[in-house]
Amino acid sequence: MQIRFISPSTRPASLLGKLVFIVSALLLGTLVLMFSAVLLVALLVAALAGGIYVWWKLRKVRKLMAQMQQQFSAQGFAGSGFAQRNAPQDANVFEGEVVHVDEARVRIRN
Repeated sequence: MQIRFISPSTRPASLLGKLVFIVSALLLGTLVLMFSAVLLVALLVAALAGGIYVWWKLRKVRKLMAQMQQQFSAQGFAGSGFAQRNAPQDANVFEGEVVHVDEARVRIRN
């Protein structure tokens, strides 16, 4: 069994045909490079806009956190001081947040 590939023209391409092919390939390559450059710029602009949007939203969150911290410090909730003031006398305080009562030392009074 033989397979024969049939080409549209069996004669070799002329100089004009080769020239047209080279010019069209160069034009197509130029268009592809231009399109990719425009696409790259569009992606960079979109990334910049997204970054600015996130920065702006986080700016509001940072302001809100600073306000809440000022309110808590004004009310006496300033870190370890609050936990130490409200802890039982025989309790162990870790990092000012967790109050641990040693159950072996605590007596149950009836």
